[in-house]
Amino acid sequence: MATAFLDDDEVYILTGYKQSKLQKAWLAKLNIPFEENARGKPAVYRSHFQAVPSTGNHKPEEEPNFGVI
Repeated sequence: MATAFLDDDEVYILTGYKQSKLQKAWLAKLNIPFEENARGKPAVYRSHFQAVPSTGNHKPEEEPNFGVI
């Protein structure tokens, strides 16, 4: 069963950083909510990624403008 927070490896994969300071800076830059735990590490809510749709560079396909023909 998944926990409420991403584990250390998942935070590393998400941010690309092992140092907590750099992880927190990266998360803050992208407005990803997190709490700081007692060890000073970012605790990232798993639910954020289950509720927020992807904002990648994928653009919806547009239909051709047949009116110009």
